[in-house]
Amino acid sequence: MPGVRKRPTTILALLCSFGLHQYDAFLTIQQSRKPGHSMLKLTDGHISITHLAAQMGHPDERKRRGRRSNHQRYRQPHHNRGRRSYDPQQKEESEERRAWLVQATNNVVSSEPGSLVTGHWHELVSMLKAWSRRSKFDPEAPIIVERVFKRLLDEKAAGNFEVSASTELYNILLDAWACAAIFRTREESTASQRAREILVSLQEAYEEGADADLKPDAQSFHVVLHAVCRTEGPVVARRVLAWMEYLYKVGKNADAKPTRKHYIMILDAYANSKRENAGVLVEGFLRHMKVTGVTPDTYCYNIAIKAWIRSKGGRESAEHADRILEEMEAPKDLVTYSTVISAWAASGMRSHAVARAEELLKELNEAGLEPNTIVMNSVMSTWVKSRNPAAVNRTADMLEQMELSSTCLPDLFSYNTHLHALSMHAKRPGYAKRASDLIASLEEKCAAGEVHLRPNLFSYNLAIDAWSKADDYDAAWNAVKILRKMIDPFET
Repeated sequence: MPGVRKRPTTILALLCSFGLHQYDAFLTIQQSRKPGHSMLKLTDGHISITHLAAQMGHPDERKRRGRRSNHQRYRQPHHNRGRRSYDPQQKEESEERRAWLVQATNNVVSSEPGSLVTGHWHELVSMLKAWSRRSKFDPEAPIIVERVFKRLLDEKAAGNFEVSASTELYNILLDAWACAAIFRTREESTASQRAREILVSLQEAYEEGADADLKPDAQSFHVVLHAVCRTEGPVVARRVLAWMEYLYKVGKNADAKPTRKHYIMILDAYANSKRENAGVLVEGFLRHMKVTGVTPDTYCYNIAIKAWIRSKGGRESAEHADRILEEMEAPKDLVTYSTVISAWAASGMRSHAVARAEELLKELNEAGLEPNTIVMNSVMSTWVKSRNPAAVNRTADMLEQMELSSTCLPDLFSYNTHLHALSMHAKRPGYAKRASDLIASLEEKCAAGEVHLRPNLFSYNLAIDAWSKADDYDAAWNAVKILRKMIDPFET
């Protein structure tokens, strides 16, 4: 975790700078002989940490876990969220089911065409559905689905007139390849391309024979476009959408008519592409939507704002985001305001960013919208990044306002933002003490049941940094006490 491993060195340097030799009896530096051991060892008789570096920021450990973003450092981590516990018995049963399914599939696929007992060809359909569901985690599933589908077509060609290769069955095949692309069980672009090829072949077969059973329906186009947007990018997805618009316009397939959801998929693909001109492309696509008769709604404009922020960053993205906010022809919501405020916070404009954030907060209230936690956190973050000394009092006022609210409660990000303001201006009298008091308050809230407010390592680092800047004789000792609070959770 960035910044954690260097904190002990900061404290020791602080001790030395104050000349507090009375602490030498219990604070000693020991160079580790093993890579997993700590460089700092407290030996006062009741604290002994030998793996602090491995737990809190050893270089090898950080490489394995990866660096954390600023957002993760502010927020309280939630471990194992959504993870399923490993069950060997369940895995063994799954492997047994797969082995049985493989055997049953091979028996049917290897049989002679036309040999299926009349009325029992539905077994092939059941196998299609079973293997299609496995495409999310089994890389062989889409290939097997194609084999089973080919066997179904061979059965029909052999004279079994009960067999019907309907659009519903083709959608199962398309869904198998789309899932393989989205869930990356196979190479994404290859799986997505195969889904496109099947859809085009199906449309061509329908146009040649005018067979209603082969007509791609709305689900067929939706599944393929979704996979293309997620894996092949906005350029290819835009071509697929243009093809759908053409099929509908010339009357070749009424089910190919794009819906609002399809246009939003393209917008999202542009916004997530990280292209430098993503903002320009999104705004151009919004104009295309208007030409086709689809009026962009609030969600579409929010994506356009997001595209500018992700593609550029800095002052330019903030100005474009603000321009879209002023020009948008749909109602503004909390997401709109919070995204624009965040753009100004990251713009580097400091005083201008603070002024604009406060204006947007006032405009939001006048529009009858009640700020939520995200909006308030965005404004507080803008104040902190401005490096204005007034940020301490302003973030404290906003934090108090949130604590008194029943709908806009502060989270750990809120408290860490105020801690950051205190740490940044800790040379002023009393600010380091306020940071320590806030840490103690959060610990009390956590003990009372508000576990989501438990201080994380970033919280403690900010408090230590505040004491390192404070003009106080006991600053070093107070920093050491906070370090102990960081150490205790790893001891237990």
